[in-house]
Amino acid sequence: MNHLLTRMIIELHEKGFTEDFFIAEEKSCLCLSRKENTAFPCFTISFITQGFDQLTGCYKYIHAVETYCGTKGLLLSNKVFFNAN
Repeated sequence: MNHLLTRMIIELHEKGFTEDFFIAEEKSCLCLSRKENTAFPCFTISFITQGFDQLTGCYKYIHAVETYCGTKGLLLSNKVFFNAN
């Protein structure tokens, strides 16, 4: 299943979803993985799919994220998220 997740992530990157995001637990906001101090209070998030990660032994959920300023990327998580703002 990991090769299917990898292929889907590559396809989304090719469609312009090039950034990697995470949800900051203490802040409850969206952040860029490459810049710790960059947070986005306004964004849309869409659940794409789930897949079983054989390396960690748990399901991973892929989300497409678009910020109001035009930054697009992916959120890979152990949880499912829906539009937050």
